[in-house]
Amino acid sequence: MELSLTTTRADSRLDGRVGGPTGGRVRDPTGTATIVEVDGAIDIASSPRLRSRLVDLIDEGCRALVVDFTRVGFVDSTGLGVLIGVRRRLRAVGGELTLVVPPGEVRDLLAVTELDTIFTIRESATSPTEH
Repeated sequence: MELSLTTTRADSRLDGRVGGPTGGRVRDPTGTATIVEVDGAIDIASSPRLRSRLVDLIDEGCRALVVDFTRVGFVDSTGLGVLIGVRRRLRAVGGELTLVVPPGEVRDLLAVTELDTIFTIRESATSPTEH
């Protein structure tokens, strides 16, 4: 499957496709945050592509980034490393990273690794509460 990314911002629209084993799209419905929806597994093969796209968004000026893992069934250590690195990069420029992770295996992984203590995590993209 191919990783598909689409970014919509208040003032522009940028579409791109990157080959890889996962699918996803990026959208900015409010103009205040960029939501990256990821579909598939985040592993050693797909992590570099995800990292590259998230870093590009930060370099383009994104300061509020939401990564939606609703359709992700697997994340390995390289995927966790990408999230940690992106969080660090965003914080360095005054930005914020939020993860959307519904209950399940990925949420359990974040709890076991205690990464749920450093990330802002929501159960859904529209959920007003953090976990």
